[in-house]
Amino acid sequence: MGRCIDLTGERFGRLTVLSKYGTTKDRQIVWLCKCDCGREIIVKSGNLKSGHTRSCGCFMKDRISETQAIHRQSHKRLYNVWTSMKARCYNPNSQFYKHYGGRGIVICEEWKENYQAFHDWAMKSGYDSEAPFGKCTIDRIDVDGPYAPWNCRWVDMKVQRHNRRKRVN
Repeated sequence: MGRCIDLTGERFGRLTVLSKYGTTKDRQIVWLCKCDCGREIIVKSGNLKSGHTRSCGCFMKDRISETQAIHRQSHKRLYNVWTSMKARCYNPNSQFYKHYGGRGIVICEEWKENYQAFHDWAMKSGYDSEAPFGKCTIDRIDVDGPYAPWNCRWVDMKVQRHNRRKRVN
C-alpha cells in the first residue's frame, strides 16, 4: 500500500479537510472534514478525491429547495406553456420541432432558461390562468420571429388561426 498523502487543509467542494481521522476495516483512510455550513463529517479519501462527496449533504438540500422555490409552479398551466415552447424550439424529438426549431424559431435569452422571467412577462401581458382551453394561448405576432416579449401576446385560437405563415402548395 502506498504512502498516505496528507489532505489536511485541502478543499473538496464545500468541505475543508481538518485532519486524518483514521482508517476503515478495509484500511481506507478517512478524514475529518468541516463543511461550509459548519457541520463536521468523516469522509473516505477516495470519496473526496473522486468528487463523490463534496458536502455534508447540505448541497443537495440547497439544490432541492432552490428548485422547489423556482418551480413551485411546475404543475401549473403556464409552466406547461413554457416547457412546451422550449420543446418545440429545441427538442428534435418533439412532434412540432420541424415547424419551430427546425425552421429557426428560437426563444429569447431572457426566457430560454428563466421561467420566472417568462412568468412575470405573462402576468403583465394578459395571461389568464382561468381562461377556458383555447381562449388564452401564446402567439408570435411575427410568425417567423422568436418567442420574445416584443413578439408575443396572449390570444384565442381564432386569432391564432388567422396568424399563420403562408402555405405553399
